[in-house]
Amino acid sequence: MKRLLTSLFLISLPSITLAESITFYDLNWDMTVEQMNEKLTSKGYKCSPPEGYPKIRNCWSNRNIEDHIGITEIAIYFGCGAYNGCNYSLEEVYLAMSKRYGKVDRQVLMYKWYSSIGDSLSLMDMRNIEPYLGPHQVVLFRGRYRDKLDF
Repeated sequence: MKRLLTSLFLISLPSITLAESITFYDLNWDMTVEQMNEKLTSKGYKCSPPEGYPKIRNCWSNRNIEDHIGITEIAIYFGCGAYNGCNYSLEEVYLAMSKRYGKVDRQVLMYKWYSSIGDSLSLMDMRNIEPYLGPHQVVLFRGRYRDKLDF
C-alpha cells in the first residue's frame, strides 16, 4: 500500500510542476501589486490609483494613448501600444500569441488562452467597442482559484 501511494505521488508531480501562471509583458498574478508597479516603472510607466478607487491602478507611458495598462483585482488590461501591436491586425497578433501560448479557445470577438491554475489571457477585438484605445487589447484575468491580491 505504501508503495502504491508513493507511486501515485510521484506520478502526480509533473502535473503539479506544470501549474504555472500566464506571464504577459513581464506581469503575472504571482506578483504583488508592488512588484507590478516596480516592473512597469522600470519600463517607463507612471502608475497611480484613480481618485476614489484605491484598488485600481492606471499606468501610462508618454508614448501614446494606446500605451496604457490598467490593473484591477481581477484583470490587467493592456492597450495595443503596450505590446507594440497597434500596427498589426488582430489575426497577426493572434498568430504570434498562439506560437507562445499554444492552444486557443476562439470566441466571439476574442481569442482566449487558459493556464492550468485558472488564469486566462484574452486578445480582444476593440474596433467596434472602444476604437480610440486601439484596434485590439490583451487582458490577463486572475484565476478564480487564486488568493486575493494585496490591493
